[in-house]
Order: sequence, then C-alpha cells, then structure tokens
Amino acid sequence: MQNSTEKVNKFTFKSLTSFCAFINFLHKISNMTFKKGTDRNQLLIDPINFNELISDDNEVRKIDAFIDSLNLQEFGFKVKYKAEIHTAAFHPAILVKLILYGYMNRIKSSHQLAVECTRNIEVMWLINNLHPSYKTISNFWNTNRPTLRKLYKQFLKNNR
Repeated sequence: MQNSTEKVNKFTFKSLTSFCAFINFLHKISNMTFKKGTDRNQLLIDPINFNELISDDNEVRKIDAFIDSLNLQEFGFKVKYKAEIHTAAFHPAILVKLILYGYMNRIKSSHQLAVECTRNIEVMWLINNLHPSYKTISNFWNTNRPTLRKLYKQFLKNNR
C-alpha cells in the first residue's frame, strides 16, 4: 500500500507549459474576488433615471398610459381634501395608478402599498416617487371602491 507522499511524488507534469498553466490556475483561484457593488456611502455623480430602469413593455407603463388617457372626473372619483391641514392633496390619478398596480400584483393592503412606494422602483416610477401614507391610500380606496373596480375591469378588457 502506498502512502500519501508516494502519491504526490508520482504526480508529474508532462511539460513545463502544463506546469505553468497549473501555477497560473492556482494563482487565479487564490486571488479570486467576488463582484463588488457600489459603496452605499458614496455619492453618485449620475442621478438615477427611473425611466431607464423600467423596460418599455413593463405593466406599469401600460397602467400609466391608461390612466393618463382617461378623464377621471367622468368616472366619478371623489377626493376628500381637508382645508384645515393646509397641505396639498395627492392627485387622484396618482392614487388610482397605485391602487391599480396593487390590483395587478395582488397587493390588498394599504400598508403594503405604502411600503412599496418606498422600495419598489416600478411603483416609484409610476407615482413619480411620491409617498402617500397608508391612511391616505386606505381612505381613497374606501371612498372610491366601486369606481376603482369598474376601472380595473376596463383596464383588463383593454389590455388583453
């Protein structure tokens, strides 16, 4: 029976080139590194263009074009505006786009839609990087539920 040192000693290279190739291979393995992303603390020179990140056939482009082509007042959308707060309200088209996106992606919670506004690039693009609160989304949803369902059915009918 051979011991391990005899096995190593019997291993020979047939040529100097194969030996050099083997050494180069070992060198590459020992210096191999992982892909590195951008440092989170580094300031970006090029601002992020959301339009370049969304493909031309993405569903959010269809939602955007569909809602922009409609007259939402004809559909009967109601918007509650509290004048005593003295803040600008979200345009109904923004909230309709967000809720239609939620219907398309099976997101039923206003809390979850509010989270998507801060982490999902598609949603950021769709609603122009606005961040409505879950309460704003919920109030609009509850106030306009029958109209939103009718609009969703029309969207599906137009995009089959």
